[in-house]
Amino acid sequence: MRIREFINKLLGLGKENKAEMLYNSLDEATSTNHLVEYEVLGEGMTVVRETLMDYMMPKFLMDDKTQRAYEFIDDQGKYLTISADDVEWVTILGISEQEKESIHRLSFRYPPIICRYRNGVAEISWQLNSEKSMYGFIDRKGRILSRIKAVNSNEDLLAMRKEAEEKVNRK
Repeated sequence: MRIREFINKLLGLGKENKAEMLYNSLDEATSTNHLVEYEVLGEGMTVVRETLMDYMMPKFLMDDKTQRAYEFIDDQGKYLTISADDVEWVTILGISEQEKESIHRLSFRYPPIICRYRNGVAEISWQLNSEKSMYGFIDRKGRILSRIKAVNSNEDLLAMRKEAEEKVNRK
């Protein structure tokens, strides 16, 4: 059964029941389907990627600690846990109108890279074009913890990580 078919069966369930049932289904699935791959991200987190728009996109985040899974990107490549309000627009000057519109639609041309989880957060990055990338940090449910932006230095990225970790620790 394709992942989308299973998701459609979950539509009538409450949010937490859906997350638990999705987790169990993804956990039991075999990776024999070449269209799906799993990557362990540390701290009991796994990303499930599925082929979308010719790329392996991170469709789901699986949390082994809570035994829940969260849909991260829909079948059209739109991000479900991120909004245009999460973007710090002033930092991404110099990109084309087409790239700006893509960000507003939350439908990026290239797949994001989700790095390993450390202290409850994971760095996520998107390549907008050959010269510009954006960065943010997500929690275990894929929600943005620090605004998505282009960074100019490693120190900026470390400051973003610190902000994200502080938010997680306050919860």
